[in-house]
Amino acid sequence: ERQALVQQLRSVANAGYAVDAGEHLEDVRAVAAPVRDYTRTVVGTLAVVGPAYRLPPERIEKELAPLVVKAGRELSSRLGFDLGRRASAAD
Repeated sequence: ERQALVQQLRSVANAGYAVDAGEHLEDVRAVAAPVRDYTRTVVGTLAVVGPAYRLPPERIEKELAPLVVKAGRELSSRLGFDLGRRASAAD
């Protein structure tokens, strides 16, 4: 169970977004991306949530996830986050 969670968290980190495919509420889906500040700290989340029939997996992956990630990065940039800066060992 723990190993599965760790793997899922790595997958989310690599993708830059997370998807709720009805795990929380059966007929609701969501896609979310982190919003970071100048210290690289996640200070919020930008999400699109809707009924499952309006957010099929294909639409989330091909249309919404890229838009949510882009908007999250733009908002992070406004908060001073530098995507090009490499994380230090202390991060």
